Amino acid sequence: MPKFDSLNVSTIREFDGGWDAVSSDLNMSTKYSKVENNVFYGISGAKQKRYGTKYFVDVTKYVELEETYENVEVEVNQFVKFAQDTIHNVEKGDTITIASPASIAGSYTVTNNYYSKFTVIITNPPADKNFTDVQYTCNGITQTAANVGIIGNTMTFDRNINPLVKKGDEISVTSPAEYVGDWTVTYADSTTIEIDCEQSSATSATSIQYTLSRNGTTYEKAGDISDQPVKKLAVFEYAAQNGNELLIGHKVTITDPSTLEGTYIVVERDFEKYKVDISDTAATAGTLSEVTIKHDNRNISGTRIVDMTYFLDKIIAVTDYGEVVAIDASGNASILFNEDIANQTNTTHPGGWIHTAKYPVDSVCFTVFNGILTIWNEWNKPLYVNLYNVIPCNYLVDEATQTNSMIPIAKYAIAINHYMVVGNTIEDGFQTGEEVRHKDRIYISDYDTIATFNDGSVDYLENGGIYVDIGKVVSTSMSEIKGLSRYRTQLIVGFDEVSAFGTLGTMIDATTNDGIEYQLHKPEFSDVISDFGCISNRTYQTILGDVACLSYDGVGLFRKQVLSSLTTSAKLSTIIGPELYKTFKDLTQDSLTNRIWTVYNPKEQQYMLFIPNGSTLEETTETLCFVYTIPSTASQTKATTGAWSLFTGWNFQCGCTSALNEVFFANGTIIYVLGNADRPIFSDFQDDPDYPADEETGISGKDITFDWEFGWQDFNNRVAKKTLRYIGVTSTGTSNYTFGTWYDYLKDPECEMHIDLVGGDAAGWGNGRQRYGGGRRTSTEELFAYTAKFNLTKLRIYGSSKEDLKISAISLFYLVGNIRR
Repeated sequence: MPKFDSLNVSTIREFDGGWDAVSSDLNMSTKYSKVENNVFYGISGAKQKRYGTKYFVDVTKYVELEETYENVEVEVNQFVKFAQDTIHNVEKGDTITIASPASIAGSYTVTNNYYSKFTVIITNPPADKNFTDVQYTCNGITQTAANVGIIGNTMTFDRNINPLVKKGDEISVTSPAEYVGDWTVTYADSTTIEIDCEQSSATSATSIQYTLSRNGTTYEKAGDISDQPVKKLAVFEYAAQNGNELLIGHKVTITDPSTLEGTYIVVERDFEKYKVDISDTAATAGTLSEVTIKHDNRNISGTRIVDMTYFLDKIIAVTDYGEVVAIDASGNASILFNEDIANQTNTTHPGGWIHTAKYPVDSVCFTVFNGILTIWNEWNKPLYVNLYNVIPCNYLVDEATQTNSMIPIAKYAIAINHYMVVGNTIEDGFQTGEEVRHKDRIYISDYDTIATFNDGSVDYLENGGIYVDIGKVVSTSMSEIKGLSRYRTQLIVGFDEVSAFGTLGTMIDATTNDGIEYQLHKPEFSDVISDFGCISNRTYQTILGDVACLSYDGVGLFRKQVLSSLTTSAKLSTIIGPELYKTFKDLTQDSLTNRIWTVYNPKEQQYMLFIPNGSTLEETTETLCFVYTIPSTASQTKATTGAWSLFTGWNFQCGCTSALNEVFFANGTIIYVLGNADRPIFSDFQDDPDYPADEETGISGKDITFDWEFGWQDFNNRVAKKTLRYIGVTSTGTSNYTFGTWYDYLKDPECEMHIDLVGGDAAGWGNGRQRYGGGRRTSTEELFAYTAKFNLTKLRIYGSSKEDLKISAISLFYLVGNIRR
């Protein structure tokens, strides 16, 4: 202990232990803190006040753009609608009756429906596995299937002999005469076809004859004409200076010319122009010299952002209405998917996401496969986001069948090793109250495909997708999958109590019932960690190459053993375990699963765990943030050397990290950006209109309240009396703060003694902005008189401000007496 003019000096400068909520403060090293609220041990090597947040964008805020276009072309086209050929309009759930051959005669229920095939289950399959020209009756129509094959107890009907017409097909109309010609199908669903026939006159014909050529075969088909609508489209060419992102389904309002005043929908779009449907106007074909429009490309109805991720150069956010919003670096938000867009852009699964009280959009899962972002929800078919597409967001479909009928509805998804894996799935038909959830099941796609799945009803020779019920692999009483992640090349399947590790890509030899050999995907789940599970999929984060997540035992880290291929777990949260458990122990299962979340802050090397203080949104007043900071000196083998802090004053629901390592949070429909060393922000909600600048500092936002409390200190002599004379603090920043002390186990709510100080970068008396305590700058070697007598003392630094503060060292100057004085 150094001497200073006969005074003893104790300097505290090692603060990297962080918050210790377990150890008694009677025997706590100065490197640990009993209270560490809104402070942390930063990469600068000092204890610092946490960074604040800054308003970035409100995705629902109305921003109307007005633009004037010159030389707008008006296209006028005559269309004809006619009924899709119904001869093969078999749907899942239909009943088919086979009269012959006798070996497969009977009535069956259609179990799956594809573009080119449909399947039924046969209880007693015959010895013969292949049939041709099978006649069957469905919905009162007798028809013939060219090929029927049986694998196991699944009978597959080939219906390519007379396929349904789809959008983009080329057809040749042979009658009536008004429509004779070669046309492209502009719209098609299971019942209706539409072509642009370029005619201006109606026809009295009731039927249409046409031929369809596909795969070298020509099919003669017929349909009933329903109407001949006229469509008028105003064609707007994108101008570089406009910077707009109008998509199909967006709405625009024409204000000039007055003859076209009204609000219209964008119905076509490419990267050079977009077309607006003005069919209800009196417009005629030709060129409009000037058209002025207004548009708001947000049109968002959601009340909060459920979750968000960073993809390419944009934040992709999902609202509680199932809307998908893209936000660029300038804070410009544009709706990518909602009810209007869904109805305009697809026919396989029209309509937006369900978002009712019974089937809420209260959680989503993001994963990227081959440059395409996919979005999964437990009640809705998944979506894709591809910002290079003309339609950047829509329902995910199987490329082979161009439908999503075989794609599972799943709560969790992860792309790994050329496969898409989804888990905790539900059967279709749940809206009728007949839902069947496979809580322990994962579906694994065919190799190198994003959406080719197989529930076992399709021949593995055609579709190599499989499913595995992981509940049969692990031993646990709670067999609901709570999350999917990856550790290097291993798949992690998390349950409440255990975590299963799987290796994908292993192929085994298999043989069909009729002797055909093929390769079957057989993933291996040979590694199970029974002492660590997962509470929420949203808590998985990669930290310096290892994977962290929250379980009922706290925050754990999955890592490889040095001399083994096995994965082990290490607990990170032992030192704060009681406080962590106390925070989430009373939450409902839904809140644990859906509302606990994490984000990783690379610039500060922080794992940030957010836990709400209520089970419902209405009950929640704050979302506590447990922060695990890893020192900048830590290598990949030292991810367990971090320190914990508690950040308060926030109520965020989700967050994400950008490619430039910026961290964003969302509260309601507002997105904020978190400050860092490169973008210093020292107040919360800065630039938010609800928190204007105050007169004293000129800084907008809300003060950040901070509190840092040590354990009881005896300076290596517990029984001797110490007489404190001076203190010295080394700090930077301009924030006011209070240095306080308690003595000899007497701890009133307020410190027994305290002194008001200011950060070392403040100007001091007579310079710049004046404030109380402005003469006590803590960047010089000046000491401050501070007298007290004690055996033990407890130090505290606290305050509330919109400014920076970093503490590098604290020195106490004192005399040492004996046990009496």
